Amino acid sequence: MNAENHVKDIVIRFKEVLDAHNKHLECFVDYGVQLEGWLKGELLYFLDNEKASKRIANFEREVQVGIGRKKVDFYLEIPTGAAVLDVWIELKHWLLGYQKGYKYNAGFYFGDASPVGIKPDIEKLNQFTQENKYLL
Repeated sequence: MNAENHVKDIVIRFKEVLDAHNKHLECFVDYGVQLEGWLKGELLYFLDNEKASKRIANFEREVQVGIGRKKVDFYLEIPTGAAVLDVWIELKHWLLGYQKGYKYNAGFYFGDASPVGIKPDIEKLNQFTQENKYLL
Protein backbone atom coordinates (compact mmCIF):
# COMPACT_ATOMS: atom_id res chain seq x y z
CA MET A 1 0.00 0.00 0.00
CA ASN A 2 1.37 3.45 -0.88
CA ALA A 3 1.49 6.48 1.44
CA GLU A 4 -1.71 7.98 0.05
CA ASN A 5 -3.70 4.81 0.76
CA HIS A 6 -2.24 4.56 4.27
CA VAL A 7 -3.22 8.17 4.96
CA LYS A 8 -6.72 7.59 3.57
CA ASP A 9 -7.08 4.61 5.89
CA ILE A 10 -5.97 6.73 8.87
CA VAL A 11 -8.38 9.52 7.89
CA ILE A 12 -11.29 7.08 7.63
CA ARG A 13 -10.58 5.73 11.12
CA PHE A 14 -10.17 9.27 12.49
CA LYS A 15 -13.48 10.26 10.87
CA GLU A 16 -15.15 7.51 12.91
CA VAL A 17 -13.78 9.17 16.07
CA LEU A 18 -15.10 12.55 14.97
CA ASP A 19 -18.49 11.05 14.04
CA ALA A 20 -18.74 9.78 17.62
CA HIS A 21 -18.25 13.40 18.78
CA ASN A 22 -20.84 14.93 16.48
CA LYS A 23 -22.53 16.71 19.41
CA HIS A 24 -19.24 18.51 20.14
CA LEU A 25 -19.09 19.75 16.56
CA GLU A 26 -22.74 20.84 16.65
CA CYS A 27 -22.01 22.81 19.83
CA PHE A 28 -19.06 24.55 18.15
CA VAL A 29 -21.34 25.56 15.27
CA ASP A 30 -24.07 26.74 17.68
CA TYR A 31 -21.58 29.03 19.42
CA GLY A 32 -19.82 30.04 16.20
CA VAL A 33 -16.30 28.97 17.11
CA GLN A 34 -13.49 27.09 15.41
CA LEU A 35 -11.33 25.08 17.77
CA GLU A 36 -8.26 23.76 16.01
CA GLY A 37 -6.68 23.02 19.40
CA TRP A 38 -9.53 20.64 20.19
CA LEU A 39 -9.05 18.90 16.85
CA LYS A 40 -5.29 18.57 17.47
CA GLY A 41 -6.05 17.03 20.85
CA GLU A 42 -8.45 14.51 19.29
CA LEU A 43 -5.87 13.64 16.64
CA LEU A 44 -3.10 13.33 19.24
CA TYR A 45 -5.15 10.84 21.28
CA PHE A 46 -6.12 8.96 18.10
CA LEU A 47 -2.49 8.72 16.92
CA ASP A 48 -1.40 7.52 20.36
CA ASN A 49 -3.89 4.66 20.00
CA GLU A 50 -2.74 3.99 16.42
CA LYS A 51 0.83 3.69 17.73
CA ALA A 52 -0.23 1.37 20.57
CA SER A 53 -2.02 -0.87 18.05
CA LYS A 54 1.09 -0.76 15.80
CA ARG A 55 -0.80 0.69 12.82
CA ILE A 56 1.77 3.48 12.91
CA ALA A 57 5.34 3.06 14.12
CA ASN A 58 5.73 6.50 15.67
CA PHE A 59 4.58 10.09 15.46
CA GLU A 60 5.67 13.53 16.59
CA ARG A 61 3.73 16.77 16.86
CA GLU A 62 4.86 20.26 15.89
CA VAL A 63 7.97 19.17 14.02
CA GLN A 64 10.44 21.88 13.03
CA VAL A 65 10.99 22.04 9.27
CA GLY A 66 13.30 24.33 7.37
CA ILE A 67 14.61 27.61 8.67
CA GLY A 68 12.81 29.78 11.18
CA ARG A 69 9.77 28.94 13.20
CA LYS A 70 8.07 26.78 10.57
CA LYS A 71 6.50 23.70 12.10
CA VAL A 72 4.34 20.96 10.66
CA ASP A 73 1.55 19.80 12.95
CA PHE A 74 2.25 16.05 12.77
CA TYR A 75 4.91 13.71 11.45
CA LEU A 76 4.01 9.99 11.19
CA GLU A 77 6.09 6.90 10.57
CA ILE A 78 3.93 4.23 8.94
CA PRO A 79 5.27 0.66 8.77
CA THR A 80 4.78 -1.00 5.38
CA GLY A 81 6.50 -4.30 6.03
CA ALA A 82 9.84 -3.70 4.32
CA ALA A 83 10.11 0.02 5.04
CA VAL A 84 8.69 2.92 7.02
CA LEU A 85 6.86 5.72 5.23
CA ASP A 86 7.38 9.26 6.46
CA VAL A 87 4.14 11.28 6.38
CA TRP A 88 3.74 14.99 7.14
CA ILE A 89 0.30 16.37 8.12
CA GLU A 90 -0.78 19.96 8.50
CA LEU A 91 -4.11 20.30 10.29
CA LYS A 92 -6.86 22.87 9.76
CA HIS A 93 -10.19 23.28 11.57
CA TRP A 94 -12.57 25.76 10.04
CA LEU A 95 -16.00 26.92 10.99
CA LEU A 96 -18.29 26.95 7.97
CA GLY A 97 -21.21 29.06 9.10
CA TYR A 98 -21.82 32.12 11.23
CA GLN A 99 -19.29 33.56 13.64
CA LYS A 100 -20.03 36.88 15.34
CA GLY A 101 -22.61 37.78 12.69
CA TYR A 102 -20.42 37.04 9.67
CA LYS A 103 -20.93 33.96 7.50
CA TYR A 104 -17.76 32.07 6.61
CA ASN A 105 -17.68 29.59 3.74
CA ALA A 106 -14.99 27.42 2.22
CA GLY A 107 -14.27 30.04 -0.43
CA PHE A 108 -13.23 32.47 2.31
CA TYR A 109 -10.65 30.06 3.75
CA PHE A 110 -9.30 29.04 0.34
CA GLY A 111 -8.94 32.67 -0.73
CA ASP A 112 -7.64 34.17 2.52
CA ALA A 113 -3.85 34.65 2.53
CA SER A 114 -3.74 35.24 6.31
CA PRO A 115 -2.85 32.44 8.77
CA VAL A 116 -6.60 31.69 8.99
CA GLY A 117 -6.70 30.56 5.36
CA ILE A 118 -5.14 27.58 3.67
CA LYS A 119 -2.51 29.42 1.60
CA PRO A 120 0.21 29.75 4.31
CA ASP A 121 -0.08 26.05 5.17
CA ILE A 122 0.25 25.00 1.54
CA GLU A 123 3.24 27.29 1.10
CA LYS A 124 4.86 25.86 4.23
CA LEU A 125 4.43 22.28 3.01
CA ASN A 126 5.78 23.22 -0.42
CA GLN A 127 8.93 24.79 1.05
CA PHE A 128 10.46 21.54 2.17
CA THR A 129 11.42 18.65 -0.08
CA GLN A 130 10.02 15.68 1.81
CA GLU A 131 7.38 13.60 0.08
CA ASN A 132 4.01 12.50 1.48
CA LYS A 133 2.74 15.90 2.63
CA TYR A 134 -0.96 16.25 3.42
CA LEU A 135 -3.37 18.88 4.65
CA LEU A 136 -6.12 17.46 6.85
